[in-house]
Amino acid sequence: MADFLFKERDSSTLLIGKGVIGKEGQENGDLLFHARPFSQEIPSTFCVQKVRREPWSESLVARPYSWTAPHIVRHLPEKSIWREQVTAALQHIKQGLFEKVVLARKTELKWDIAPDPLQLFHYMASRSANTHLYMVKQKKAIWMGASPELLYRRQGRHIEVECVAGTALDPSLLQEKEHREQRPVEQMMRQRLAPFCRGELLSSPLKACQAGPLYHLAQKIEGELSANTTDGTTDEMLLAALHPTPAVAGHPRDAALSFLSETEPFSRELYAGVIGWQSRDAASFVVMLRCLKLMGNRGELFAGVGIVAGSDPDAEWEELERKIGIWTL
Repeated sequence: MADFLFKERDSSTLLIGKGVIGKEGQENGDLLFHARPFSQEIPSTFCVQKVRREPWSESLVARPYSWTAPHIVRHLPEKSIWREQVTAALQHIKQGLFEKVVLARKTELKWDIAPDPLQLFHYMASRSANTHLYMVKQKKAIWMGASPELLYRRQGRHIEVECVAGTALDPSLLQEKEHREQRPVEQMMRQRLAPFCRGELLSSPLKACQAGPLYHLAQKIEGELSANTTDGTTDEMLLAALHPTPAVAGHPRDAALSFLSETEPFSRELYAGVIGWQSRDAASFVVMLRCLKLMGNRGELFAGVGIVAGSDPDAEWEELERKIGIWTL
């Protein structure tokens, strides 16, 4: 079984890698794959190898199969505790401690029979149009997901980042509250990208983009990297500067992270981390969202929502349910 599967949203090619787990900086293959946890205090997973490219239409994981829904064992936190967490976050916002925080929930699952990971990956892909698809193998678990969010893409000196936030079932439902979620993402990404670039950063118009069954507010920022920031070492600096974004942590970042460390009753592990690849001339990384951790016949689903002034605990809980719906319905 492959150690990595990776398909970018606008690509017709699946990247397949099976290799060794290596140390940071090791580059004895043509690409260096990264799977970085949400917390920068947890070591990254690396897989270095020559990658095989396969047309998505001919891929094994693009073949249909039957689906058996899992049983939901429990949510962490349960709904009553969730309401308390959101209320506490809103109080912090009212006091001016932060503008936004992204609270996550873990849902524990169980299948009657352990699902085949490749077939599960296909099922996810079949319900997740216009997303970035990924899978990474660890010693005792397999992580997979369908992310709506590109962290950044680098081609030579050209770089683009995406600022994605706010969620709704229909673009007409992306209202002022969702705009309050997205604005800090664009502001921070622009601020943190600027020191790496020369000249002006260009922003695309803000628009609603569909990812699977949901819609989000999205905006691109593009620029040209400075002459001394075009080799592979630049990606280490870019990842440290840009991740985690306000779309998965909050704003300001340090205050939001402090609140999350005291509030969330679980480790996010790879959820809301980044996954992707780099070479000397190019790189592409996406945020690990809509995330499933598979362990035999057990699974853990991760999803999060942005809490801003005006958020309602029950409405945010329903948004979590919609985000995990591709796995549970």
